Amino acid sequence: MIEANPNRYVIRVFVHYIGHILKKNFHTIHLDTEYETPLSGSAVLIGNHVGWWDGFYAFYLNTQYFKKNFYIMMLEEELRKHRIFHKVGAFSIKKGTRSMLKSLNYAKNLLTKNNNLLVFFPQGKLHSLYCTDIRFEKGITRIIDKKRSDSVFFFASFVDFLDNKKPTLFLAVRNATQYKTTPETTYEEAYQKFYAAFLHQQQNLIQ
Repeated sequence: MIEANPNRYVIRVFVHYIGHILKKNFHTIHLDTEYETPLSGSAVLIGNHVGWWDGFYAFYLNTQYFKKNFYIMMLEEELRKHRIFHKVGAFSIKKGTRSMLKSLNYAKNLLTKNNNLLVFFPQGKLHSLYCTDIRFEKGITRIIDKKRSDSVFFFASFVDFLDNKKPTLFLAVRNATQYKTTPETTYEEAYQKFYAAFLHQQQNLIQ
């Protein structure tokens, strides 16, 4: 397992770099949230996994909204290709190995510390942007099973060109409590409700 080793200098560079490439590649960014200020304490951010940009979207959401210590779970083979990311808060998970449990426990421990943001993509692999059935990999939500749902956030990313040469990026963020309405509701079921609502909103977008 590769642990995160955040470096303030590298993080500052990434703040400028990610801001630059988002501005360069997207016409504009629409951020849809319902909270003016983030909650105190640690938090979890769960997103749909559609492409190369996803981790950058999450980093951007942290700099613009959560403003916490950023940590993100990555597949070990990908993190080994891009070791610099562990200086920004990335740590690895290797599915189907003994070290997977170590990674899950490491993630849980991050949430015991104040002001951390843990990001992960529970689908476990990339899916088409047009996927409507979001399924979580077995066992991944052990990280948050005992976490209060008001400190768990969902985000979804959508891209549309509309009348511009460059695409517009839409990022929606909501607290899990809006969708995890009963103790029996799983985080997977709650995320599906969240994603379906914003996908419907996006499908009805007219300009």
